[in-house]
Amino acid sequence: MAAFLEVVSKNNAQYNRKATKKVLLLYDYDFFYLGDTTRRFSLLKVLKTFFNDAELHINCVQYADYIRDILQNNPYVSSLSNMGWNDIYYEQYDVIICRTSREEELLEVLTRKLYKDGKQPFQVAVFALSDVPENPIQLVFPVYYELDTYLLNSFKNYTAYTELFISSHEQSWADQWLLDNGFTPHENLIILIDNSSKSIKHLRLDVYFDLVNYFLEVRDVKVLIFDEKLYGKKEIYIACIGEEKASRIIFAEGLTLRQTISIISSRFVRLILGPCTGTMHCAAGIYRNLLENGMSQQEIPVMLVYAGREGEVQNILDNKWRWWSNSLVQCIGVKLNDANEKEVSLINADNQMVDLFCVDFTADLILDYLRNTFWKKLNKIGIY
Repeated sequence: MAAFLEVVSKNNAQYNRKATKKVLLLYDYDFFYLGDTTRRFSLLKVLKTFFNDAELHINCVQYADYIRDILQNNPYVSSLSNMGWNDIYYEQYDVIICRTSREEELLEVLTRKLYKDGKQPFQVAVFALSDVPENPIQLVFPVYYELDTYLLNSFKNYTAYTELFISSHEQSWADQWLLDNGFTPHENLIILIDNSSKSIKHLRLDVYFDLVNYFLEVRDVKVLIFDEKLYGKKEIYIACIGEEKASRIIFAEGLTLRQTISIISSRFVRLILGPCTGTMHCAAGIYRNLLENGMSQQEIPVMLVYAGREGEVQNILDNKWRWWSNSLVQCIGVKLNDANEKEVSLINADNQMVDLFCVDFTADLILDYLRNTFWKKLNKIGIY
């Protein structure tokens, strides 16, 4: 395999980016986090620009259904496949960009498929893509440093942002689904996100249900809760707030990721509130694209993330993903003022530090921030 890598290095040195017609991105992780994945795919537009609008073909072996739901309708992707690495015809591409946690295995496959014991020359360039802006994976293939720098600068200059592409048909489906599930056209929809990959991102249970109870008391408001994995959330909410109040909640049970994305795009949505989690990144991407395609700022729902320290780490943006910078979603944390009282602070590129944890939020802190910051939009639906 060392001989194969020598040929790869030679091909890479001779690679002419300006002549590229077809790019293959091998995207494959042993784990799937929705937020991380949507942020990585925010780079597809940047990749297209870097490769002078060449065809961009993506193959993912694992989590293909989720990735297909994220990339549906994406104009920067020429094709999306989930073939096994042994089944791909690599010679049709000018360059292969690999982003995988299994590079050693990929090296064996490419050696067998392309090198063929050195009996047949191949011209394909093969590069590893470091996990811009972080790189926790050990790389085997040469890194394309010019590309890495280009992608990293796109984060620093805020030119890479999440976009999810929703069709008008999907929006209409979402509207009709809501109408078929207890929503009426004169009402306003509030989506509360109650799950995340880490429990440390959650509010205290009593604080969360204080928020639920408040929103349920607002006239002409319905609350929607996603239960994609059928955890039985309806029964949990009934136990916490009673059957009568829970009857005013729409429980979206067993939906696919794409259906969840579609519901978030509904024209009835007025507020989306939740922790720093993948669903909120999807919301940011949906409305970024709708804004780019003619939706007015006034039509975009209020989107708010609450976040806090995770262990000893105070800087929640320390991973350099710049999670909520250049985003339609606002992110808030809790800090102590000079009088040692809790107050809300906006977390963005200029202010990345948080003093306290999500469990230090109170319902009043969140509601006061919503009322004071988004009063023009929320007054219209009865949140004063």
